[in-house]
Amino acid sequence: MKKGISIGIAAMLAFSSYSPSVLAKVENVGSINDSTENAVVVKSLSLENANQYALNSSYMLKELAIQIDRLKKVEEKINRNYKDAKESLDDLREVRDDLWDYYIQSPATPEEQAINRQLIEQIQLLNSNIKSLENTVPQLENQLDDFVYNKKILENNYTQVSETIKFSIMSSFVGLLLSQQQLELMKSTLQVQQTQLNSAKKRYELGLISKKDLDQSTRELKGLKDEMTKLETELSNNKANFALTLGVSNADFTLVEPKIEELSLITQEKPTKELIDNSYNILNTKTELELAEDALEEVDDITGWAREDKDLAQIDIELSKLKIEKDKANLEVAINNLFTQVKNQYQILQDAEDDLNLAKADVKDTQLYYELGLVSKQNYEFSKVKIEQAQINYDNAKYQYYVLQQKVEVLNSGVIITN
Repeated sequence: MKKGISIGIAAMLAFSSYSPSVLAKVENVGSINDSTENAVVVKSLSLENANQYALNSSYMLKELAIQIDRLKKVEEKINRNYKDAKESLDDLREVRDDLWDYYIQSPATPEEQAINRQLIEQIQLLNSNIKSLENTVPQLENQLDDFVYNKKILENNYTQVSETIKFSIMSSFVGLLLSQQQLELMKSTLQVQQTQLNSAKKRYELGLISKKDLDQSTRELKGLKDEMTKLETELSNNKANFALTLGVSNADFTLVEPKIEELSLITQEKPTKELIDNSYNILNTKTELELAEDALEEVDDITGWAREDKDLAQIDIELSKLKIEKDKANLEVAINNLFTQVKNQYQILQDAEDDLNLAKADVKDTQLYYELGLVSKQNYEFSKVKIEQAQINYDNAKYQYYVLQQKVEVLNSGVIITN
């Protein structure tokens, strides 16, 4: 049987079991829905429902959706104007060609000369309109290209923000679950420690322990109660903030534990370069480069363009190329760090599972010794608390690994979460 440790230390181990590098906070990802009129009342909350509530209440996503819809409307308008202008240009060119058919090459009479003069005037007027349209059509075409590029960037941003919100919600959801489990452990620990204090009082009355030992037990119990009150307050506040983020009105909801299948070591299936090149981050920066390159080509379509216009467009191209290289370097670091985290967290999970199995075996031994009268009931109850603590440590490691697993899944779909 493993040697027991003090009940106060056991509780403190549970309090410090979080890993903030894995469990992210939800702040600054989805805007808080402060409308109480449209808030949904929930009694129990699953991770799937939490994600849906968060996506529905995110002002950032709503704004992106409106911007995308607006771009589509403007794109339709410009596309219609482009088609009309191109058709008008083709029609004017056809009319001009028809007028040239009536032009008399060798006018012999004053009437024929007058006809030619009228034709030339009409053709010159047509040429003026044609020249204007020849400037307008490429400009509209360039605007269309710009809108297509910008719409693509916004759509990519929408996907990235959606996945980032879901990841943040999942991290916060897991954090609430673990806080809830820790609180339950503290309640069990409190019961055992209260029993120990009652026993200490009787032993003190019998003169078996000193006043100092009794005071120590009293302080430990008070410290545990204070910690439990603090955690209860923090959990209540965190649930209230989480409810606001989701746009739900009831903060006293019950969390439904997600079903997690057997977890195995995640390996990197795609090369880092492929993950980076197919990420929305790089797709966006490459689109920005295409916009800059198009802007350089569009300079030639501008009447009276200056040399500075081309220089500025060339500078924008160089800046876009530099941004791509910088983003690639940052994303490579993020991917390498992620799979390092995965490897380390999987080992933590394995160790936590071993500790849980040892705690279960220890309880069986302690139960046998208790039944044989070799250990006290207090020691037996304490060994059961140690199982609860080991279970929480295992769940902590499991959920943190689950969070990383989801992070890898969205990575393979093109979203690289860098926090």
